[in-house]
Amino acid sequence: MSGNGSTLQKAIELVTKATEEDKKKNYQEALRLYEHGIDYFLHAIKCKFRSFYSYM
Repeated sequence: MSGNGSTLQKAIELVTKATEEDKKKNYQEALRLYEHGIDYFLHAIKCKFRSFYSYM
């Protein structure tokens, strides 16, 4: 996973795709995409905290 901005964008894309799959009742694929999206969100949050604390 790369920079925080692109990581966050990837998370948003994955969750957006997940909601589309959810609407199509393709729940297994939606779940997979939600899980990957959450992984990207968590990574983005960790990077944000690291950069915040590096200034202190």
